[in-house]
Amino acid sequence: MLKRWQAAHGEMDRMTSPLVPPASSAPPLVRALRSGLLFRQPSLAAANLPESLFMETAVRCDAADRTYRAAIEAVLAPADAREVLGTMSAFRAHVRDVRSAARTEIAALIARVVREPPDFDPLDVAAPRIEGLSHVDGVRLADLSDRARLRVDALRAEANARIAPHLSDAAREALAAAKRARVAAFTGAVHAELAPLSASLERFSATVEALSTLADGWY
Repeated sequence: MLKRWQAAHGEMDRMTSPLVPPASSAPPLVRALRSGLLFRQPSLAAANLPESLFMETAVRCDAADRTYRAAIEAVLAPADAREVLGTMSAFRAHVRDVRSAARTEIAALIARVVREPPDFDPLDVAAPRIEGLSHVDGVRLADLSDRARLRVDALRAEANARIAPHLSDAAREALAAAKRARVAAFTGAVHAELAPLSASLERFSATVEALSTLADGWY
């Protein structure tokens, strides 16, 4: 399972934190989902989470994304499909760069108060709780994440503008349906893994939705 995920995504720079137990074998998306869960459910103890939590989610999300990309190839003419898929790949690479840059800035900001920066996705709307961080630095941390998300929004708008000329009305509707199916698959994958923990979670449905949205940001 892990090798399948890493083959599709590669490994990003690892950042560990007491919030998420070090796990050299855990892919970045898995770590992001685990930290995102802990930020939203502070009563949970990281050490008590199943070691494999969200591994299957990552695999199922990858499968759903492959299905979505296959839909693009099936709906569009070959030349248009190549342009759309190439634009998508470039957008994802740019997002990885934005995420990495934000992590580096955040690590430098909080280096004075924590030995190791928290392992979290700076594009997540939920921020880590860092003891000892001043109010001013807390505001700066939030601003770094906000600016990173705004940059991703701008990149998405640029990508959509490049993709639009390659889509007919019928193709746009078909691919919108395929995108909804992918989102539903992401939600189902997160729900399936969190269901055994549901008795310990507050606002279960809202947490599933938030983590599904977080996962979508990695694709």
